[in-house]
Amino acid sequence: MRLAYLIIAHQQPEQLAQMLYCIQHPDNVYLVMPDSKGLTGSEPALQAVVRRHPNVFIAPARDMRWASWSLMQARLDGIRELLARPEPWEVLINLSGQDFPLKSQEEIRAFFAANEGRNFLDIVEPEKVWNDPYARIQRIRLEPPFMKSGWNVPKLRIDRWSRHLGQARYVGGRPYMALTRSFCQHLIESSHLPRWVKTLRHGYRPVEVLPHSFIMNSPHADTVENRLLHEEDWSAGGSHPKVFTLADRERLERSDKLFARKFDSRQDNEILRVLEKRVLGAEAGRPTKG
Repeated sequence: MRLAYLIIAHQQPEQLAQMLYCIQHPDNVYLVMPDSKGLTGSEPALQAVVRRHPNVFIAPARDMRWASWSLMQARLDGIRELLARPEPWEVLINLSGQDFPLKSQEEIRAFFAANEGRNFLDIVEPEKVWNDPYARIQRIRLEPPFMKSGWNVPKLRIDRWSRHLGQARYVGGRPYMALTRSFCQHLIESSHLPRWVKTLRHGYRPVEVLPHSFIMNSPHADTVENRLLHEEDWSAGGSHPKVFTLADRERLERSDKLFARKFDSRQDNEILRVLEKRVLGAEAGRPTKG
């Protein structure tokens, strides 16, 4: 089972390089999309990975902003680029630069081989889960060049969904997923995609709506496994999950998830070393530079 990894990274090139090393397999392909606010892609740690592993590619850095369309556009562009590549991958996995694997590549590849043809997404009904269920499809968010930085227009709401998508089913979920090549091709090649883009282009956190709603309104809906493959901890509240540390070791080692987020080597690097040893075994500790 050949995998394509699409990784959107915002900072910390050394931690990103460590993660790339831990998910490396010669039959896979890896596309890193750096956020220009914190990375260029030319950092020594990343270039060392590229030199060592010819299946790792770094796209030109671009400006990507939390909650904005820029993250969804990067996702779509990354999928297009991976589809255009010659490597015959079968499943696309999207990660952030602060994710880390909990299983070895052999285990992860075996998991997808056993679930061939299935698309793994976290699917929720917004009315049942989100405090403001229609914010993502009714709020207006302005981005550069219209504003110097992202800004949600206060109080203004527009029902763009009904106008452009009619009675399409509205669902959402976490923005981390594993998608079959077949669905990725359907998404990118669909004549309906421009309507979805028009609907969500100036919305709020569209990456938590477009892939989920699109697939549930497509012929691929019956291939969906409603299952998040990431371990996360939201016990602290807020808009971002808690950073895992060594205190979370037992939880992470017991998890049946394939990946976890998020990690910060500046806060706790030891947990990354523990997980690296777990997924790489005897190869753990090999330098990623050089």
